[in-house]
Amino acid sequence: MEFLSSIIIIFIFIPSYLCLNNLTYVFSHTATSDINVLVSSNGLILTNTAYVKRLSSSTVDLLQSTEKLLNATDVQSIVFGWNTGDCSYPSAIALKYPTKYISSPICFTHVSSLNNILRLTVTSEELGQAAVSFMNYYSLHYFSMILSDSNEFYLNLAQKFSSYLSQKSYIFEKLISVSNFSSSSSLIYSLRSRVFFIICSYDEETSLYPIISSSYQSVSSTMRNVIFIFIRWSHHFVSFYTTQFLPNVTLYGPSYIPILHLLPMDSSMTNNLDDMISTYEQDIFNPTSNMPFSDDIIFILSELESVDLLRQISIIDFPLTNRSTMFGQITFDNNQQRSFIYSLIGRQCNGSWAILKSIDSVLINVNTNLNVCISYQFDDTIATITPEDSGWRILRIALFTLLGVALACAAGLIAFFIVRNQRNRKQFSKGPNKIILLPDDLMFVMPKGSIFTSKVNLKNEPHERSNVSIRSEEIQAGKTARYNGDLVEVKKLHIGPLSLRTKVMRELRQLKDLRHENVNTFLGLFIDQNAPALIFEYGHRGSLEDILKKEEIKLDWNFKWSMLNDLVRGMRYLTNSPIRCHGNLKSRNCIVDSRWVLKVTDYHLNEMYTLQNAPRQVEIVDLLWMSPEHIRTAIIKNDVATVMTSSAAGDVYSFGIIMQEVILRGPPFCMLDLTPQEIIAKIKKPPPLLRPSVSKQTAPPEYINSMKQCWAEQAETRPSFNDLAQSIKSLNGGKKVNIVDTMFKMLEQYSNNLEDLIKERTTQLEEEKKKTDKLLSQMLPPSVAESLKSGKAVEAVWYECVTIYFSDIVGFTTISALSSPMEVIDLLNDLYTMFDSILEDFDCYKVETIGDAYMVVSGLPIENGKRHASEIAIMALTLLHACGKFKIRHMPGVPLQLRIGLHSGACVAGVVGLKMPRYCLFGDTVNTASRMESTGMAYRIHSSETTAGLLEEIGGFQLEYRGITEIKGRGNYKTYWLTGKDGFDKELPPPVISENNHGLDKELVKLAEKNAREREKREREKREREPQEKQAPPPPKTTTTTTTTLPVNNHIQVQPTIETIASDQKPKKTRNSYVTMTNNINHDMNKTEDLLRFTPPPDAPSSLTSNSTNKHPSPNELPAKLQQMDGPSGPVRKSTKAKW
Repeated sequence: MEFLSSIIIIFIFIPSYLCLNNLTYVFSHTATSDINVLVSSNGLILTNTAYVKRLSSSTVDLLQSTEKLLNATDVQSIVFGWNTGDCSYPSAIALKYPTKYISSPICFTHVSSLNNILRLTVTSEELGQAAVSFMNYYSLHYFSMILSDSNEFYLNLAQKFSSYLSQKSYIFEKLISVSNFSSSSSLIYSLRSRVFFIICSYDEETSLYPIISSSYQSVSSTMRNVIFIFIRWSHHFVSFYTTQFLPNVTLYGPSYIPILHLLPMDSSMTNNLDDMISTYEQDIFNPTSNMPFSDDIIFILSELESVDLLRQISIIDFPLTNRSTMFGQITFDNNQQRSFIYSLIGRQCNGSWAILKSIDSVLINVNTNLNVCISYQFDDTIATITPEDSGWRILRIALFTLLGVALACAAGLIAFFIVRNQRNRKQFSKGPNKIILLPDDLMFVMPKGSIFTSKVNLKNEPHERSNVSIRSEEIQAGKTARYNGDLVEVKKLHIGPLSLRTKVMRELRQLKDLRHENVNTFLGLFIDQNAPALIFEYGHRGSLEDILKKEEIKLDWNFKWSMLNDLVRGMRYLTNSPIRCHGNLKSRNCIVDSRWVLKVTDYHLNEMYTLQNAPRQVEIVDLLWMSPEHIRTAIIKNDVATVMTSSAAGDVYSFGIIMQEVILRGPPFCMLDLTPQEIIAKIKKPPPLLRPSVSKQTAPPEYINSMKQCWAEQAETRPSFNDLAQSIKSLNGGKKVNIVDTMFKMLEQYSNNLEDLIKERTTQLEEEKKKTDKLLSQMLPPSVAESLKSGKAVEAVWYECVTIYFSDIVGFTTISALSSPMEVIDLLNDLYTMFDSILEDFDCYKVETIGDAYMVVSGLPIENGKRHASEIAIMALTLLHACGKFKIRHMPGVPLQLRIGLHSGACVAGVVGLKMPRYCLFGDTVNTASRMESTGMAYRIHSSETTAGLLEEIGGFQLEYRGITEIKGRGNYKTYWLTGKDGFDKELPPPVISENNHGLDKELVKLAEKNAREREKREREKREREPQEKQAPPPPKTTTTTTTTLPVNNHIQVQPTIETIASDQKPKKTRNSYVTMTNNINHDMNKTEDLLRFTPPPDAPSSLTSNSTNKHPSPNELPAKLQQMDGPSGPVRKSTKAKW
């Protein structure tokens, strides 16, 4: 005790020059007030700022605490006291300060073998070794665990502890939570497990005592015994047995509670538990403290012991041997790791706690004078906790065994630790090969182009720090940063806080060691509080998906082949590497650098998520690249998929999808009119098998064959990347193509042909301009089109006199009803193409066509005097002549009967609308011209009196007076037929006289079609017989002569005459006006054509003669200029040039 007091006096009263600029920094979440309440005056070591600088280790303060430590210049040593069980962070700090001594926290795994790390606490493996010794002693094979669910700390310890026992071939039978133990306590005795290891808090432990006691008393008489062992994860749990914290469990029946405590203790400590308890009661704890026992007490004691030890190390140099602190002796081995033995502490019959057995590789009895009154019966060995005399013999065997093993393995262990130490230093040391990147290493590129580091100036004012924190959140959204001056890509991991366990570091080391021309280099793992990320090299050309989307980038087959070849080479390297597969291959994860070399990136993400026990979630669109077997194992919910599996065969399938993207330059399944959800549903549940459809014309056959092999439904039938490498190489004939050389050749060729290309483009532009102008002039009058092109407004114009033409097809409704839509379109296209070609020879402008209606005007927009009437009249005669010879393609036997109407007068013309502008005519003249057409007859040109007067004035036109015609909405008008023109020698079709001027009889049309087909059939047979008749001998001559009288040209010659009938006179009936045909055969053939050409009214048959005796109009009913043409048989209009 005098020695301990001396140490305390030295720490408190030594002059400050010994401690100048030498502080111990403590990372802890315990408040200073709790330390002062719990610990006696010795606690000043933890709270005296002259010796110790306390830093908060809470999650929200850890980053700020780290920056304080990194900026400090007075670091003598560092102590950790948190409850995560993760030692990666202390290891990183140890690398940062290789000359400073660091006390590791409570670790569940071995930390790095660094000389400046002091490992003062037990690990889960060491606890597992003690448990193995206990189970071996009693020949147990099954074990179960009772676990606290109040803190993740207990769960981490339980996972490591149970994993160790399972690796040693012990069977983990059942895990029971403390909260559910009360309801299931009666069932545990039916299990095969005879030992239950318990990890929980102090409060939970005391709550378990009465449950265990009551259940054990009820079944102990009929069931075999079980034992409950509470795992003590720190040697400072000795404080649990002090009078200040020892629970009163005498009420639970001390002789009926089968519980033990597995407590680690320093190997140099005495086996007298009372002495250790007395040290804590008298020298450590504040006797007046009423603080309840908790895990925080263990952490405070661990910090106190570490600080007490490290204050001595500042005077005494390494290597360490045994050291003495206020808690007692500390024994180190050669690796600066504390050496522990393990004690099984149980209750005696009087209720006190005592060490029953000690474990140092084997189970040893410690005290033979204990009053233990319970024995434990197990599977095949009856063993008792009662002391026995074989302890010394077992101890000697264990000592000799350990000595032999130590001598045999000494050299190997030394070599192993030296190599491991050098490798770890290389991994974590500063320089280009370090893996862990801190916020100071990266400089994030802000979205708007500014650059801002995530380093926070701790000297800023509070309001400035708050502004910085807001900006740091904006930084996390960035995907680009600078590392050592170079741009890098930041791949964020959505896993929350990162756990850097041994397996994680091993995986990172494997990724760091990958080196290939077509694999994007992994630079390191960025450690951040909320957003850890993987850092890769930057692709200056973007991804393969970006290049395929840019249409301005021309990709020939050499270019595409080179891209696919780079991809196969990179994937072949990854497949043959330790990581085995990519797991997330798609065109977006194939980047292209500045030299146009394709590299594979974002590989092995699935394994990173698995090691962190975090699900990897992707959008459903990303499943389009995934193979069917992996899609079926993925969990899809709300268009978000959780990826569960990956394989090298799945990467081959993804490569086939990328080949489809490269060939078609489109996204996956772009040729299918389906949503991603529908595509994934069809792939997930075949048949039929759904794959992209690529035609044979889009790529060479070898490309398509390789692509389809990658799409195979069965994973084992797909080629490997080694096979694909040979296949891709053969696609280019074994030649090696460099993209850069190809691009230089393309640039040189483009430069040489640039002048010719410009000339060609200029010529094409002029031709296209001419086509556009021509098309525009066909849609609008040239003068109007020029005004619109120049941006001028086209105003409506009044024209004093123009002539308007209207025509339509008689019986068009009937023809349309008997025709398909395509046949109707072909009919109108043939007809109006003929009309348009005829229209080019006249000074006329085609206004529009509506169905079968055709509208033409002359005299606008360029006025031509009175010539507009003659232009329209001659054009109408020409169109009538053309219609007489026109044949309908699908109805060759049905004539096309045109009905034409003309009228002259004033109108207004202008452009209507902004989109698809139209040049339209407005006025009464348009309506009257339309009525002239609708009241006309087939194969007739119906003219108004105004147009007839203009034609008579011009002269040379043949007009016949029709009579008074009622115009709907306009009254009665005198109208005329235009029958010809002097010098116009083209044959006009004979007019058709019928009461029905607006339609055709359907039965007649069908009969005409039938006769036409029969006539064509007979002509065809006749042509086929002619060659045979020429080869056959001539028949014998006969003298029989048959005379048959046929009508001329096998047609009924009908010359209809237009008769003017007075209102008070009835028409005369003449039976001689009909012609009787005697040849029945010819009559049947031509009956339909005769009916279509001339269908007389039922009460007034037409006459074949033109000598009609009907009364013609009186001179008062004719125009003044036409009265001189009045003859004995009505107005016979013959135009002359003489003035009337």
